Amino acid sequence: MPRPVPLLLLIAGSAAAADPLAGLSLYASFDQGATPEFAGGSRSADCRWEAAPGRVGGAWRNQGGGWRIPTPLNLDLGHGTAAFWLRPAGDLAGTLGKEPRPTLLAAMNHQLIAYPDTWFFMTGAPAPGRDFAWDYSLRLPLASFPRGTWTAVALTWDAASGEKAVYRDGRLLARTRTELMRRGPGGSPLELGRTFPGDVDELLVWDRALSADEVAAVAADPAGIAARAKAIPCAVEEPWLVEPQVRTRAPGETLVAPGATVSLRVPLASLTLTLLDLREQPAGPAQEVPIDLPAGGAAEVPVSFTCPRLGVFKLRATVAIGASRRFRDVASVGCLPPGTPPAHPFLGCHVGQEAGLPAFGRRLGFS
Repeated sequence: MPRPVPLLLLIAGSAAAADPLAGLSLYASFDQGATPEFAGGSRSADCRWEAAPGRVGGAWRNQGGGWRIPTPLNLDLGHGTAAFWLRPAGDLAGTLGKEPRPTLLAAMNHQLIAYPDTWFFMTGAPAPGRDFAWDYSLRLPLASFPRGTWTAVALTWDAASGEKAVYRDGRLLARTRTELMRRGPGGSPLELGRTFPGDVDELLVWDRALSADEVAAVAADPAGIAARAKAIPCAVEEPWLVEPQVRTRAPGETLVAPGATVSLRVPLASLTLTLLDLREQPAGPAQEVPIDLPAGGAAEVPVSFTCPRLGVFKLRATVAIGASRRFRDVASVGCLPPGTPPAHPFLGCHVGQEAGLPAFGRRLGFS
């Protein structure tokens, strides 16, 4: 009698396709204006608005001034994807070698920027033995985004794996790995199209790095993706009750000797003030400053602190809004040896890009 042979029957169902809109943190159609339809953080966008026919509906015609929006909860430097449609209007030849350099996308130290004959997807971070270092390994030909043609552009990045990539029309152009990639929201806005005129449409930002298949799916169906993104409900944004304002002072007024007390009168709301050093690390205890303001009112808050050592520092204001916390850099100060200090407009003014603080410190001789 034949022996029965045991069999193991495996029944597999097809896996559900991943939703390419999962993890979406920002969406701007540019159909009616600069304000995004959906945002995880602030929807307060800034640009010189000019309407144009778009890839889907309307578009924004950028004359080179760029479009900006705060990054907190809208874009994460540690992991994410930014995708948009682009139709360049001009030739880069006349702008190369000049400052500011043509930049398709910038979010603090993540920048897709043009140098003499190459596009770089640059990232950077503090590095051992250095305040800051850039990674220039991802390079693209200057002709990667042809003039007068709608092109789907997508950038992905993930600090955990060190991988960053650029796609065109859903196809991979270049991918590299690096340890030089910052994490967190950053202190600088997300910018599109700085010194790079052309039409921009359908901006989408995710808080995760999309797969190659997901990038291809987004590029292949712009109208379908737009319809679904517009249907996502957007939470009502909690406004700044009183916005921290930049305190600009003459450079000589915020150059101090070691041990000297710095005093400012800062026009701010109820907040926390923290002194940060070159490496974005706290240089002293935070100061809680409660303020009671009537609606539409204004106030100046006296604040004093002592720089703990020689160096360049900045003052950051943090405001609690509901469950979230927002910050703004409001002043900077240089603590220098006695003698004739160098005058520089950087000091006493708003520090917009953290990467500029170590660079300026090095110019003054600080390591």
